[in-house]
Order: sequence, then structure tokens, then C-alpha cells
Amino acid sequence: MKSQQQLDVLDPFGVADTFCEKLVRIEEVGSARRLIFATTRSTSYSSECIAVAHIVLTAEAFEAMRRIIANFDGQFTDDDACLAALDAVGTA
Repeated sequence: MKSQQQLDVLDPFGVADTFCEKLVRIEEVGSARRLIFATTRSTSYSSECIAVAHIVLTAEAFEAMRRIIANFDGQFTDDDACLAALDAVGTA
């Protein structure tokens, strides 16, 4: 039986990529965390920080992602490497 991290993932064609320049805020929503990402929109006389994506994670998923990012060495080039990193976090 596959672990939860190894389950096949449906990736519908309708899910769009969103370009983000920075993480601007993390909010607690009950036991979850909402990450708010933004980009900068510039005009000839000013620039504005515009929120472009909100991602809500369980506290456990947030902690796992925090650990993965802290240890990321730029080597995730395929799904197997990502799953191995998730497994390592799960056993930490």
C-alpha cells in the first residue's frame, strides 16, 4: 500500500500557474496557516504590492514545507527526489 505522500495526484489541466515574487504574510486560520503571496505592479509614478495567491495548509503540511524549504539544496529535479524529501521530513 502506498503512503499518503506516494499517492497518485490528479493534476487537472485547469489549474493555472501563478507568478509570485514574495511571501508577504502568514496568517493563522484555526489550526491551519494561510500563506499570502504577492507580486509588484509598477506604474510610471508608483509601485504596489498586489496579493496574487492564497494557499491554506494544515499546520502539519506547513511544518513539513517549512522543513523542506529550509533544507532545499536546489536538487529537486523529479518527483522521486521530492517524495524522498517528504519521507525524510515525515521521519524527522
